[in-house]
Amino acid sequence: MSEIRAEAAEALSLRFIHVTGYATSGFGDFNVDELMRAEAAIAQAEQGVASATKERISEDIRRLVRASFLRRVRSINEPLISVGRFCMPTYVQNSAVHAIEELTARWNAAAEPERSAHFERLLDRIAVETMHPHYRGVQAYRAYQLAASRDVAVYLDKAHLHFYRQDYWSCMLTLLPAVEKLMLRHIGHLSTDQISTKEMRERIAARVPVASGLEERFMLFQNYVVRFIERFQVRARNAMTSSESSQFFRNVIYHVAEDRPYYTYTDCVSLLNFFDLYFEMLALEVGAEIYGVVPDDTEVRRRTRLYWKHILDDYAGLRASDDVLLGMYSTYRPEARDRNYLTYFVEVDLKKTLLHGALQLAPGDTANLMLQVPSVVSAERRNQLQQVIKLVIALSVWSDAQANEGQRDD
Repeated sequence: MSEIRAEAAEALSLRFIHVTGYATSGFGDFNVDELMRAEAAIAQAEQGVASATKERISEDIRRLVRASFLRRVRSINEPLISVGRFCMPTYVQNSAVHAIEELTARWNAAAEPERSAHFERLLDRIAVETMHPHYRGVQAYRAYQLAASRDVAVYLDKAHLHFYRQDYWSCMLTLLPAVEKLMLRHIGHLSTDQISTKEMRERIAARVPVASGLEERFMLFQNYVVRFIERFQVRARNAMTSSESSQFFRNVIYHVAEDRPYYTYTDCVSLLNFFDLYFEMLALEVGAEIYGVVPDDTEVRRRTRLYWKHILDDYAGLRASDDVLLGMYSTYRPEARDRNYLTYFVEVDLKKTLLHGALQLAPGDTANLMLQVPSVVSAERRNQLQQVIKLVIALSVWSDAQANEGQRDD
């Protein structure tokens, strides 16, 4: 069914361009009913109607695209936010968003023991898409570009470095003060006067967007921001309802009320997605650019390269595990398995992702990685790294030779 829907969406996109002159990838988000309505609108436009009518139909299609996106955000996040989690799908590819939506539906409809397995697969897929180094580099730099979040951008960059080293405790503790600092900067509370957490939420809920056209999207994101923060801040809202519930509670962390492991991998993923949500809400509020294509400028690439270096160093065993020391404490809860970003890929996808990551490194870092892989790393992982690094070095040599040949021709 999904393949048929994808083919129908592609066909509609081509017809839409022919009729209106506008390109859109939004049909890939549509369900069957939305595709049928869009097809009817395009069919009407194809009957040679006046240009003003075509423009009206074009606007109807754009409205359908926006409505479909909001529907998908809700279908994924209404179940997730009830357990203190979130997924921000704005810049995730359509096929991946469909997969996350389907995984959410399966988890939400399942009963134990299958429910837990569905939930783990859902969180893993969210992590694969939203913890990609390029995606995270975009979000960190975007935080710096928005005035209300500029002061917390450094927290996000630092948290990413901890995350890719699998130091989730430090990641969480780095992000923690940034949550309310972001809220205070957003509402303009810059003094040292006390303000209640309730007033923070009320003032965020009262914000209105400057720009027009995307008010519904702003209001949805605003609603999710307030609900996520309320669960974090209000003790009555953060009772443990199941093993799926996030441990990210203000009174637990700030006041050490209980020995809950709030520093888990999955809680870090959920909290980073919350920051992505907040930045998108801020951009909508002030009329900042809403990216049609995820940017790849110098600052984003600089972050992506550093993030990949941490991932590959960790994958190659160049980082000593904290668990060796912290495991002696009965209250410490280590991750049950290796959470390196590359461990979420297998076979062909792993080789492609490894190659992509290694190509991001500076030449010296690539060579050093191959030389420094310790003997404790499994033979399989060592071979994977060596094959990819040799290919990267060969590509680099070939690229240099091509550049030199071009200079001689000049």
